[in-house]
Amino acid sequence: MAEETLAESKTGRRIGVGCMTLFALPFAAAGTAVIYFVAAQAWHSYQAASWPQHPATLLEAKLKSHQNDDSTTYTATARYEYRVGGQRYESNQVAFSGPMDNVGSFQKEKGRELERLLAAGGGTTCYLNPDDPANAVLYPEVRVGPLVAGVLFGLVFALVGYGLIAGAWYANRKLKREAAARAARPDEPWAWRDDWAVGRIRSGTRSKAIGATVFALFWNLISWPAIIGVLMKDDREWWLPLVVAAFPLIGIVMAGYATRLWLVVRRSGRSEFEMAAVPGVLGGRVAGVIHAPAGLEPEGGFQATLACIRKIEKGSGDDSHTVENVLWSDARVIGRTLAAGGDETAIPVQFYAPYQLPASAEDVIWRLSVLGKTGGVDYQAEFELPVFKTADSSSAEPPADQRQDALAEFEIPMTAGMIAERLGARLLYEGPDETAIYFPMAHNRGMTAFLVAFAIGWTGICVGLFYSDAPWFFPWIFSAFGVLIDYFAIAMLLRSTRLQFGQRGVQVHRRWLVFGQPREIPADDIERVAVESSGTSSGSTQYQRLLLHGRATGKVLLVNDLADKTAAEKLAALVRERIGLSDAPGDDDASHQDIRMLSGDLPDELD
Repeated sequence: MAEETLAESKTGRRIGVGCMTLFALPFAAAGTAVIYFVAAQAWHSYQAASWPQHPATLLEAKLKSHQNDDSTTYTATARYEYRVGGQRYESNQVAFSGPMDNVGSFQKEKGRELERLLAAGGGTTCYLNPDDPANAVLYPEVRVGPLVAGVLFGLVFALVGYGLIAGAWYANRKLKREAAARAARPDEPWAWRDDWAVGRIRSGTRSKAIGATVFALFWNLISWPAIIGVLMKDDREWWLPLVVAAFPLIGIVMAGYATRLWLVVRRSGRSEFEMAAVPGVLGGRVAGVIHAPAGLEPEGGFQATLACIRKIEKGSGDDSHTVENVLWSDARVIGRTLAAGGDETAIPVQFYAPYQLPASAEDVIWRLSVLGKTGGVDYQAEFELPVFKTADSSSAEPPADQRQDALAEFEIPMTAGMIAERLGARLLYEGPDETAIYFPMAHNRGMTAFLVAFAIGWTGICVGLFYSDAPWFFPWIFSAFGVLIDYFAIAMLLRSTRLQFGQRGVQVHRRWLVFGQPREIPADDIERVAVESSGTSSGSTQYQRLLLHGRATGKVLLVNDLADKTAAEKLAALVRERIGLSDAPGDDDASHQDIRMLSGDLPDELD
């Protein structure tokens, strides 16, 4: 089934490569043309600045205006005559025109100046080409505004076009290699990718950084000329810069995020995951060694997480986007590395992959993530692994006497403090009878920052709509949504939670600033504690919530907006353990510690 799933989309992808190339060509051509004409305009202006000046007489001069829905553009026009060697010449060239002539106030200022000169008698000066007297211009200066705006505008289109063409060319080559591998080994889809076939998989952090950089570059190339153009308009509304400024500010954040990813790439080097066996086995183990730069000694060890993720397409057309739904995940903390010499750090990894989960496919990713807090820039790496059902797959758990994990001596048990840290919280205290964890205001910093910035931008748009010529109901409709957005932003920013649990039960104190009442649920009333999706997502992150189900109290929300599903499940298991609630098969983190204890040893490299 997995083989069919991987093969079904190949033909469609080939068609997509051709369509992508055809789609990209107009962008590449348009961008190249704009850059050419802008460069030609700048070159002509640069040359004309050294031409000798010559007396001329204005015959006509007029500032023409062009009104559209949200702005007014201007064009300075003139007709003038001059004599060279007794011969009369006539020209209407005010300046060297280009695709971005209306950036700035040049046209408006020169048009009014020419009208004043004409009213005063028409006397003026032109710049005359000494090699061609018929070629003259009134204002030859290089205009920085149109030059920069034109180059940026052309770069956006050119980079999009040529980038898509290069991507289509690369994809075509990759498809040909995959087709050859598929023909040679049709029943082994893990051999269709070069890195999977050899069992050495490079970290995808570099690709992630490249993607973020390209997106940030495009965003800034579009947003900065927009705000510059608005600021250079004399007849702009006062509120317009406030609205448009939100976009370059977002661009700054994107650039900062891309820079951070490149620092991570530099810290992580060319990390590789060498698989102990190819592929990873559903109903068996996924194991190997991460080859990382030398000298990594993170405080608290390396946090390794294996996740099975399904990619889901939502929306259609321009609103289409992909979200990632985590079907299963497990985490381990590796406290000791292998003795691998002084040129690298070798991190051993082993997980059990449940039999019932789907195999790697176009819409299913098995992702291994590793984090080491090394001070300054942390070590981070991600690997996309091949995991399939093979002859070694087994739907039965290993017998109890064979559950001896080859990595037990390398692993640090995940403590309550480590779980709290991964969830943006802190452990207040941990005793034999009770444990307390505090989730501070804005504990989910990434989502809080995004939501607050989005709320500010949306509010600015609403204010602008009230001063615009939009229909009267538009500002009110947008403002109604703005109230909801502001509410959620304020809630994320000001809400905190204190969670206490132990033999007597659970106490949760959810507060807005200092307002809120604690709620207690006795242990004998609790049926289960579980993790569920909160229904909120951001990019590839799906946020979770910790819920308590009571016999008399019903469903009680304990903690909301948890970004780390694995840590959330660990917290649920910890609460169940401390209140004396036994795990049932199938519960969130149930039997993970037992089910991943595998018989046999890892390869000699891991001993």
